[in-house]
Amino acid sequence: DQVKSRVDARVVRAPHDGVVKEISVRPGQRVEAGKVVAAVAEPGAVDGLSVIAFLPGRERPRLSGGQLMRMELPGFRGAYITLRVDAISADVMGAADARARFLGDRLGDSLRLSETVVVVEGRATSTTFEADGERYELHDGMIGNAEVRLSSESLLRTFVPGMGR
Repeated sequence: DQVKSRVDARVVRAPHDGVVKEISVRPGQRVEAGKVVAAVAEPGAVDGLSVIAFLPGRERPRLSGGQLMRMELPGFRGAYITLRVDAISADVMGAADARARFLGDRLGDSLRLSETVVVVEGRATSTTFEADGERYELHDGMIGNAEVRLSSESLLRTFVPGMGR
């Protein structure tokens, strides 16, 4: 019983059945309680595919749930994913804090952040994307450039200031 309880103490279990999409630790690596060790999604479900974007902190007041977010995937010409904003962090945080809190050591310094950020999350509606007529699978850890439209103005109002006021 004592040996069994020691083994059980070292077992990591997923919170639900599913398919392992990514393993973020290596064999023999020490992990602390609460550390994410794998991404698990239900078989065939898109639920596990979310995009976390770090947007400039100064734009936090103009962000709201339901806005459209567009993500470009560098290296794949013409590859864009459109998502709806599901969640926005309440706090504006420093780049180092955001990287540590939301990415941990998974991506290292591959994501350069230089100012305060607000964290925005959206869910993908598909597990694949298309580029140059080819279909590719989305994978956890892919990096892209995200943008959210914060405002829009008619073309007429842009060229004729004061019009319609």
